[in-house]
Amino acid sequence: MHIDLFLSSDQMPMGARDPFLDPETCTDFDGEPVPEETWLFLLTALELEEGYRCGGSTARAFPDAATEEAPPLSYDTLLDELEDHEAITVVLEARYFPNVSHAPEVYAAELLERWDVRDLEHHLVLASDRSEVIAAIEARSLASGIPADTRLVWPRQPAVGWTTGSLASNELAASAGWLSPTVQAADAGADGLILGWGQADRAEVQAAQDLGLTVGIQVGPGARDARQADRWSVDEIWSPELSW
Repeated sequence: MHIDLFLSSDQMPMGARDPFLDPETCTDFDGEPVPEETWLFLLTALELEEGYRCGGSTARAFPDAATEEAPPLSYDTLLDELEDHEAITVVLEARYFPNVSHAPEVYAAELLERWDVRDLEHHLVLASDRSEVIAAIEARSLASGIPADTRLVWPRQPAVGWTTGSLASNELAASAGWLSPTVQAADAGADGLILGWGQADRAEVQAAQDLGLTVGIQVGPGARDARQADRWSVDEIWSPELSW
């Protein structure tokens, strides 16, 4: 299970990939489209749960899946659902945008401590594309004694308001050696690195493994990319359809 989380104004992790509600997939409680830039960090968890509905559209990887509109998912609701679920790996990706988010230390505290009080048997993996979030989680884990298995996700998403060319700049910087995901993961104290398929190569995989990092590759739907990535002797493969 892999879920993206963003913090509400009252610091509740909510299921969301972006820092705002998507006007294409979300409506208010009366079914009216949400205004653009309805920021999550300006709304409480209760306001989000009682005032909005999202979803109802199928994902490309699962075209035949049944869908239903529902309130944005809170972390507490997710943990309730997990209490009676068979043991699985749960990957929670902290979606942190420096200019419209709570501090990394707040993410670390909320994700770790809310999980810890439930005493769940699942394997928790905490991921982020921001090295400062991973460093904060590792520091909180050390201070609290709560175990953390962390992954740095690459490529890093640009801050809100940047152009999409920022992603290309990240890739160019990495290929030139100016911005190494392996070095960032190691410096942050991450346990592993998840590389996007387009940004992965054998040299990066080997460099990360030489530093003791668990290396995963993100692939798209279908088995072809997964088979090729598996030949690189990576530790984990992540896709919309499977992971190991």
